[in-house]
Amino acid sequence: MRITITGPRSVGKTTAAVLLAEQLKLKYISSDDTMDELLQPYGGLSKLLKDKRKDIINKHIMPACEQALKKDGVILDLAGGSLTAQEGVGERVRKHIKKKSRVIGLFPSINDQASIEHLYKRERERHHFSHLDDQELKNKVRRNYLDVKAALKKTADTIIYTAVLTPSQVVAKCRAAIR
Repeated sequence: MRITITGPRSVGKTTAAVLLAEQLKLKYISSDDTMDELLQPYGGLSKLLKDKRKDIINKHIMPACEQALKKDGVILDLAGGSLTAQEGVGERVRKHIKKKSRVIGLFPSINDQASIEHLYKRERERHHFSHLDDQELKNKVRRNYLDVKAALKKTADTIIYTAVLTPSQVVAKCRAAIR
């Protein structure tokens, strides 16, 4: 069994993926950790993101996904940005995860504006966005959400709306989706 859990930033992918992996006794793989490891020769994922070096990041996204989904018994926590990467990389990632795993997409709400507001509030609490003013962050969240939503509509086997659910309820819905 291979499962990919993905969605926009701050939707709760990591929490859901870790809990689901524990319950199903599967190996948890973080795409961010895998990418950071692959990108250490360049200073790591955070440095490349800060330096806006998407060219280097994009070269490593597919190998990271292929490596993560090579064996059975894994849950891949896939950053939503991997689905929307430029130069055809996002499309190749979407095709690969769809072919190799059960894809579960997480969104806060069926309503776009409610989703954007929910994600904005969560992103506002994260230290790596503290340098952005409110409008810049809202615009960033909106773009990310809409891009990831469009990509996931084409890719996900199941969509789960998380805003009114506890992490345990999200995991229960994930389990139901993979039965």
